[in-house]
Amino acid sequence: MKKNVTPTSDQSPQDLFNEAEKLFQAGDFESASELYIELTSITSSAPYAYYRLAGIANAASEPERAKDLYYNAFALKPDICGDLLSKEHANNNYVFQKKKDEAAQENCPLCGLPGKAFWCYCTLEVSAAYYQQYNPVRLWMRCEECNHLFAGEFPENQYANTNTEDLERLPVEKLGMPTKREFFPYFNEILTKLTQFTAGTELFEIGIGGSECLLVAQEMAINAFGIDISAGNVVKAQKYGLNAELHDFVEFETDKKWDILILGDVIEHVSDPVLAMEKVSNLLKDDGVLWMSTPNFESAFSIVAGHGDPMRREASHKNYFSRFSLFGLMDRFELIPIDYRISKHYNGSMEVTALKKGNPLL
Repeated sequence: MKKNVTPTSDQSPQDLFNEAEKLFQAGDFESASELYIELTSITSSAPYAYYRLAGIANAASEPERAKDLYYNAFALKPDICGDLLSKEHANNNYVFQKKKDEAAQENCPLCGLPGKAFWCYCTLEVSAAYYQQYNPVRLWMRCEECNHLFAGEFPENQYANTNTEDLERLPVEKLGMPTKREFFPYFNEILTKLTQFTAGTELFEIGIGGSECLLVAQEMAINAFGIDISAGNVVKAQKYGLNAELHDFVEFETDKKWDILILGDVIEHVSDPVLAMEKVSNLLKDDGVLWMSTPNFESAFSIVAGHGDPMRREASHKNYFSRFSLFGLMDRFELIPIDYRISKHYNGSMEVTALKKGNPLL
């Protein structure tokens, strides 16, 4: 219920802002908006008021207005993150210069139909320094036909480290993504399940991350090979004695096919998920098995977390799948899901095991 908020002339801008913040935190956005709008006329308070109004606009299903309001805040106070984020936050030192050149995406990458603005968030709220490589605001578009979300703007070229010479001098713990030892039992469970669907032992991992899957595969006597777009990840894997090469998956070419194909948290990063899934299907043997994971914007976690879901602020993701959009894409290339799991390690992610159509196990 809306509260009666009547600012008095003797209230200082700070008092008004504090009152607005209390209303905002309590979820009384309508009353809070009245105060924030008044604060936009005060130079010292305007950027913070615009920032809060952006969040309120997004919650009111006005994502395009939210985008404009966020940029109003950054234009007025480029270092606003220093006040909004904790000193320990990776983006506390962010200073907005100007909008980076990013390609606009208006049509769904799955079906080509026009999307509709759906959500808008400030990505810098997530504590990861690499977010500063992107624009600070993410507008998500939704395709009503595919029930798929995609980034409204994204850099045409990702910021990947491809220089291996200097990296080879670094100790393994300084390279690429950290190797999470707690993931070893997790991948052991996954690979044990996958080997039940194929007699072959040739595994291909696309996007090796911290090498957890490759290390476990090696321990299980599975002949594993992996590629990654990050030189740090590849050099780390090679220092572990693993078979890994530096490649962009979309540009990777080979005549070889694999018994087991792992695509963990990769497809959400690619510009052309249709091409990526076609390549996945072509790289998999007819009697092979595919395991893949990706965030699900309709997951139980995302529904409960709502606007607090960090994946909505993930700057490096170009796509945000639903179960419907992912299964529809897989079906186009005759990949039949046989198992659906909620990830034990990544909140809101789905894990899908699939076989190719015609596999005798189906």
